Amino acid sequence: MTYRYEKKTPEEKRAEIDGLSKELIAHVKEEIKSGKIEEVLDNISRFQYKYSLNNSLLITMQAPEASIVGSYTRWREINRSVKAGEHGIKIICSVRYKTEEEVPVRHPLSTELQFDEKGSLCTEKRMVEHTGYKIGRVFDISQTEHIAGKPEIKMDYVEELVGTVRGYNELITALISTAPVPIEVSSISGSAHGYYSLNEHKIVVKENMSEAQTLKTMIHETAHSILHSEKDDAKTRSEREIEAEATAYVVAHHYGLNSSAYSVPYLAGWAELDVSRILPCLEAVSACSKQIIDGMDKYFEKQELGKQLDMKSVVLTAEELAGKLDEFAREHDPYEYADNELYPGSNYDQILNDLRAGRYTGIEENLSEIVREDGFMAAEAANLLGNLDDFIIANHKEELTQSETEKVSRSFHM
Repeated sequence: MTYRYEKKTPEEKRAEIDGLSKELIAHVKEEIKSGKIEEVLDNISRFQYKYSLNNSLLITMQAPEASIVGSYTRWREINRSVKAGEHGIKIICSVRYKTEEEVPVRHPLSTELQFDEKGSLCTEKRMVEHTGYKIGRVFDISQTEHIAGKPEIKMDYVEELVGTVRGYNELITALISTAPVPIEVSSISGSAHGYYSLNEHKIVVKENMSEAQTLKTMIHETAHSILHSEKDDAKTRSEREIEAEATAYVVAHHYGLNSSAYSVPYLAGWAELDVSRILPCLEAVSACSKQIIDGMDKYFEKQELGKQLDMKSVVLTAEELAGKLDEFAREHDPYEYADNELYPGSNYDQILNDLRAGRYTGIEENLSEIVREDGFMAAEAANLLGNLDDFIIANHKEELTQSETEKVSRSFHM
């Protein structure tokens, strides 16, 4: 099924985005109340270290597809082992060590430095503690596997979206034209569904996912590429993920994809069951959602204009035009269409007879009314009016004066 573009004013878009944001917060509150993901979050929080901003950036730069990471020892603690041949992700680890050194002697009460009779500083040998740094390695959950025979600890609270999306190909193309970096679909070794690479300046989305999951993931990573393109961004990883997923929820809903089953638990998880952590992100979510929607809508507007120009340049035969009008009538109101059908194909026959006999008024009035209503089929009705105009001019050139010809010709921008 093709995507049907419905033009909205900036005010309508803003109201929709605000409404979806409020709706999302309500859904997350309900998810938190349900307690369904509390156990998983507890497992993750007890297992995973809190990495510094620098180490988080190091992990993202080396393995942007990583989701849950831990050391070799930590994975063993939750009954998982690192797969043979896997290479760790480098991070910087602090280490403490002691060395024996000559240090000044201080008075035990005043802490003043002590000197001997000759005025020389008194020293003594002591073990002094220092902090140094070394390269450590962590592994993503996708690089590990459950140890057979031991209890399995659940570490994920979301499941992939399933199902198809109406106008999937058109939506994907519009999103690719809007994203500030290239988007490619490829195999991903990590557990993530996709990632935005700061180093390679591109988005990669996992192949062989459902249409729903692929589109939602592309929007999520596009949001990252817009909001989090600076390496020195001071936002935490939780804030980044909340902003990207909330944006994906809003944009997906705008184009007819309900991503609640994935987005709501995902957001509840990254907010650590505290909805107040989402609220400060909503301003960025609103701005980013509008930017993506405006970009995609511009693509659709260009496509609609191109279709209109293409259709206007071609004069259809009576049979071709009757077929288009018949199909439009069936899709616009299938119940009325069925009521008017005397026998299979009778509606088409009636339209064709009207075209051949020059009875255009009824057809024009019906299409014009649909255009005035400005519903989801208004653009297609306007296109058909253009087709009808061209047909009338082509078949009645000798009968129409110049003024009548101008009257018949209509602009497609109604």
